[in-house]
Amino acid sequence: MKILFVSKTLPHTFQGGIQTHVWKLTEWLLKFGHEINILTAGSHKNGLRTVDMGGRSIIELPYLPGRRMPLVSTAAEELSFNRAARKWLIENQGQFDIIHLQGRSGSLFLSDKKWVKTPVVSTFHGLIANEQDKAIGKQESFDQKIHRLTATRMENMSLRNADALIAVSDEMQAEIQLRMAGLTCKTHQIYNGIDVPETLTTKPADPNLLVFVGRLTALKGVFPLVEAMKNVNNEIRLVMIGDGDARPELEKIIQQNNLQGRIQLTGSLDSKGVNAWVERSSALVLPSYHETQGIVLMEANALGKPVIATAVGGVPEVVKNRKNGLLLGNHEPETIAWGINYTFENELFAVQWGRWGRFYMQEKFSWEKIARQTEALYAKIERPSVTVQEAITNLVHSNI
Repeated sequence: MKILFVSKTLPHTFQGGIQTHVWKLTEWLLKFGHEINILTAGSHKNGLRTVDMGGRSIIELPYLPGRRMPLVSTAAEELSFNRAARKWLIENQGQFDIIHLQGRSGSLFLSDKKWVKTPVVSTFHGLIANEQDKAIGKQESFDQKIHRLTATRMENMSLRNADALIAVSDEMQAEIQLRMAGLTCKTHQIYNGIDVPETLTTKPADPNLLVFVGRLTALKGVFPLVEAMKNVNNEIRLVMIGDGDARPELEKIIQQNNLQGRIQLTGSLDSKGVNAWVERSSALVLPSYHETQGIVLMEANALGKPVIATAVGGVPEVVKNRKNGLLLGNHEPETIAWGINYTFENELFAVQWGRWGRFYMQEKFSWEKIARQTEALYAKIERPSVTVQEAITNLVHSNI
């Protein structure tokens, strides 16, 4: 099959869950023998160009950067890329057997079904309204209000007009059904995948090192996590990997509570840097207020590490309490502190959780399994290149 993915950003331009998902899924589809193309954001300086990256044809599409419009930058940025993508897709869709949209990237192409001649799959990693509603501690700015309105409209276009929908968790599938009824028959639950290394590092873990990986935003529970460290065993150190708008306030709180020696903010790191810290640690913590799935929890398990997480969204689908980690019932700093202390004080249990988690990731969430499920969905909706009438005509002519 000749498959086109649409994703505004990729791992070499932005580190995130959707970007990793696209890269890993296409890696396995390439191994299965498919031809992979990815439509992504480019620049006017370079113009429209196609480059090869690991066997994938990356089509860089120039567009007007909406981020330069301060009052509506988020919405304008997304709309601008989608308008350019819609025009390109209408003109070039015939080159592909399947078009696979990721998140809202390319969703304006589905604003009118009459434009769509090629089967389209749309993967939903989250809905904008749910994400913004759960963004704790922040008032919605004018830009965010406009973004919610425009993004919701684009999500609805994909929900209505895509040939098939992929929800990356049961939680995501339920959110889709709440948003728009009657989509059960075309909604398919296919998880995000995970790479499980064949071997683990032989270096011993630091018995007092805890890591957090994620955006530094209120939604990720970073404020109660830092507060919790005041009640955590003094020997335990926390490394927070990631960046975000909460970082300045976090730095202030850390300094005010004299936690500089126990909490380290590394900023954003590439996957190699993240894995190095996780491998050195004894556990990973993620006290989010909302997670569609919680990919960092899966990545930590794949490296044999136990996890501590709040039981929100799709997290209970990947974390089984006291099997591969510890699920917390709320986001109170006291609860988070208890979970951290319990995990580090019960080292034998924690090691067993990490081992079982590694096995669980391999059995249920390996990228090979996820790619096979996606490939099977493509086969269900792929349109035959020859119509029934054409087939009959060809058969008649062949017998003359």
